[in-house]
Amino acid sequence: MRIYSSFKELLSETCRELFSRGQIAYDPSVQGLPAPRETHEMKEIVGYAYKLTGWSDMEEAMDEFAREFKKPHVNFEVAKRWARDMRSVKNPDDWWRGFMDDYWEKYSLLPVWGRFEYTYGERLEPLRKGAVDKLRSNPFSRGAVLPVYYPFDVFQRVRVPCTLAYQFLTRPPRGYLIIYQRSCDFVNFFALDVAKAILYAEELLAEVGYKLTTVTHFIGSLHAYRVDVPERWRW
Repeated sequence: MRIYSSFKELLSETCRELFSRGQIAYDPSVQGLPAPRETHEMKEIVGYAYKLTGWSDMEEAMDEFAREFKKPHVNFEVAKRWARDMRSVKNPDDWWRGFMDDYWEKYSLLPVWGRFEYTYGERLEPLRKGAVDKLRSNPFSRGAVLPVYYPFDVFQRVRVPCTLAYQFLTRPPRGYLIIYQRSCDFVNFFALDVAKAILYAEELLAEVGYKLTTVTHFIGSLHAYRVDVPERWRW
């Protein structure tokens, strides 16, 4: 498992690994919608994992990534807003407004239903107190797990969470976050997925008197679609 000491190193090395050793794959659908091969053939790593021990450069690294991949929604402000709304059961939430309107218009039932298929806050917030109480009562607990992907999602034909769960561990004097993710779109969401989880975990662990020191991230499918990849990374 690779260990990265900065957010910039995480993004640059993950990018290099994905495009240098990823396999070519093709799923004819994205979020349940048809996806042509000429735009949505992908480079993919099946089973990717790493540890991150520093992220003070998160904002700068995300800005640099956004410029290279021409993805203005990949920025620290979006991550902060998303992390904030992970504490709210409101649906629809509004972290994406002005940043990802086109994406959700295309890939979500929001325009039809007037709400998202799910929000992180709806799934996490009702269970958050239980995780906090576990850590307060036993700092060595291994049970402070907040699921995002629920069992019934296996049967859903609409958009379902890419994140499976977050696990919070405290080993005095350190706090740890483990992210379990079934699928991750590297270009559009990887940096945001990591950043929002860090911001959320920092707040939760602070409630029990710990500072987040290490993030471990397991991803089932890390991938990038051809349509999102700059020419120098194309295959």
